[in-house]
Amino acid sequence: MINVLAISGGGIFGVLPAAVLVELERRIGKPCSEHFQLMAGTSIGGILACGLSVGIPATQLYSLLTDRGGEIFPTPDLWGKIEALDHPKYSAAPLEAILLDVLQNHTLQDCHTNLLVTAYSMTRGEEALFKCRRFGKGAFDDPNYLLRDVARATSAAPTYFPPANVGPINGEKEALVDGGIEANNPSMLAILEAEKLYPGEPIRLLSLGTGRSIRTFTYDQCKDWGAADWVNPENGMPLISAMMNGPARIARYSAAYRLGREFYEIDTDLPRGGAMDDASPENIATLKAEGAVMAQSPVLAAFLS
Repeated sequence: MINVLAISGGGIFGVLPAAVLVELERRIGKPCSEHFQLMAGTSIGGILACGLSVGIPATQLYSLLTDRGGEIFPTPDLWGKIEALDHPKYSAAPLEAILLDVLQNHTLQDCHTNLLVTAYSMTRGEEALFKCRRFGKGAFDDPNYLLRDVARATSAAPTYFPPANVGPINGEKEALVDGGIEANNPSMLAILEAEKLYPGEPIRLLSLGTGRSIRTFTYDQCKDWGAADWVNPENGMPLISAMMNGPARIARYSAAYRLGREFYEIDTDLPRGGAMDDASPENIATLKAEGAVMAQSPVLAAFLS
């Protein structure tokens, strides 16, 4: 049986799948990279997958989010809120410093297992799928990509952070943005990749979500929206939310149809209005508590049985 892990994007909500990963490693008694033949991730899920792929303990990645999330998503002052109208909301410098601390100089060729991380190339106008695999040579399979650059690219959420300007070591750089543009839930991409890597082998997939928080609007509420309204944080960034949630739901449905009972998902419903960049101590505490509940999901026991 080929074990596959897929971790969705969701900013600070990554505390939730990270909590499940801590419990998973506790139960199996070894790193995730020794249990899964393929790990896939988008955005914060991509950061987690990158770390796990080189054997970084899930406990360390969990602490990264709970202890340093406020560095990545600092509370903006009034001037910062005004600047965010025509600039990225956050500087990428703190995130890049944290990725350097955690992933150091590891490259794709250092991965202990197969890896698939999503991004989107603004330079090429197409998907950018970073892979560490046993065969083939695609544009983003270059073993000389630094994992910290892969992690920066997959998490470069439009309006929140500037695009990543990365390329392989000594290679040409290009503008890359968050993989949530195309596959916030990478489950179906992970299945297709596993089928290429292990043709004919049975596959089971564990999908870890970052919480479901869908804001809905009536026609009268949104009929007069202009460009600013569609990306207004007060409205919950409805354009970005729709672009991420719609494809994610399709991916979940497709993956469940493809694998049947061998598709395992752990996710939760979030309170209305939760923000993916709310790294306040109060919200971190809430997410830690909800993550502890998710970590005890019977779905995890079923997957490991």
